[in-house]
Amino acid sequence: MDAAKLTAIITLILALSVASERLVEIIKGFIPVLDKTNTSDEKAEARRRSYLQILAVLSGILTAFLAQDYIPKEIAD
Repeated sequence: MDAAKLTAIITLILALSVASERLVEIIKGFIPVLDKTNTSDEKAEARRRSYLQILAVLSGILTAFLAQDYIPKEIAD
């Protein structure tokens, strides 16, 4: 693998990661429970963090799925 292809792959992964994180932040803005840390109830905070992890995975999958048409074939091979 040459350096140009490696750089393109890393750039693509970084861009998808940023896009996915922005999607999580947007969704958190619409669901106030996910946006506020619950320091009074440990179990509720653990659930909130679990929901955020699941949301992050799902948004990453969705972002990659939506971006698949824009990924050059040279990088995907």
